[in-house]
Amino acid sequence: MKITIELSSAAELLELSDVLAKLNSACLAAQKDLTGLDINFRVRNRLLKAGFSSIKELRALSDDDLMRIPNLGGRAVIDIRAAIARIDGAS
Repeated sequence: MKITIELSSAAELLELSDVLAKLNSACLAAQKDLTGLDINFRVRNRLLKAGFSSIKELRALSDDDLMRIPNLGGRAVIDIRAAIARIDGAS
C-alpha cells in the first residue's frame, strides 16, 4: 500500500510522526495480545479459558496441541493459523 501525504510545515511532520508512532505501538501490542487476533470470539474465549494470553504462545503450539484444547476443533485451528499468518504478512 502506498500513501502520499503533503505537509506544509515541520509541525505537521512532527504531528504525523507522533500519530505513526502511536499506530505502530498499537499494532505491535495487538500482535502480542490475543485480542489482536482476528478470530471468532468463541474460539478466542476457549483459548483464554485454556490459559493462553498471547499470540506468541499460540505460535509455539503444534496443531495437535491446539486440538487438545477442549471444544476446539479442526476448523478453529485452521482459523487460528490463518489469523496468525495474516498478522505475520502485515508485519
